[in-house]
Amino acid sequence: MILLLSCIERHHQKFRRPPIGPIGSHLTLVQGEMWAVALEGVFGKLLNAFIVTDHTDFLLLRQCAREANYNHLHIIIYGFSRPRLNIPHHMLPQTNHPTAISVVHPTTISS
Repeated sequence: MILLLSCIERHHQKFRRPPIGPIGSHLTLVQGEMWAVALEGVFGKLLNAFIVTDHTDFLLLRQCAREANYNHLHIIIYGFSRPRLNIPHHMLPQTNHPTAISVVHPTTISS
């Protein structure tokens, strides 16, 4: 992963918007490491995935992954011009048990 991040840094000016990732580095667990193994099972390889803004950035990130010998990188394309999804509290599952949404919080991502 270090080689991949170095390659992204070297080519950062070529991206329309710098990739966000790995996604797992932008999440915090509410109750420490208590849920880490369970959430890794739920989210799987998405924790190592990156988000880019368009297909051109996808191709550039894929090239960086090849240079870093990082095979099978998951890349998600998301148009950042779309508003962030906010789920109203009343639409969240009503349960006495924790959910993935209740124990994982995003960290602030600077643009």
